Amino acid sequence: MNDAYKLTIKELKQNKTLKEYDITKLGIYLNYSIFWNDHMNDKVQAYKIMYEPYKKASEHISGLPQNVFEDTKKLLHKIEGLLLEWKPENFDVD
Repeated sequence: MNDAYKLTIKELKQNKTLKEYDITKLGIYLNYSIFWNDHMNDKVQAYKIMYEPYKKASEHISGLPQNVFEDTKKLLHKIEGLLLEWKPENFDVD
């Protein structure tokens, strides 16, 4: 599982076709984050996986067409709630 995870994340980071705000790209990161939280009981890893994609997508949604903006905004709102739940105390990702 770890090798598949690393390969998928590496490919997502290198992929220039899917934009930072693409809900498919965000969904893949979200699936891995939920897996790490729910099945591996590792909130820190779940947070680390999702934080950067969330941050990048949040920075890029302002100029999107209305329908894409609304879908992305809804997904980012859900992700934000999970990040708040998963964030460890005194944890700095930057």
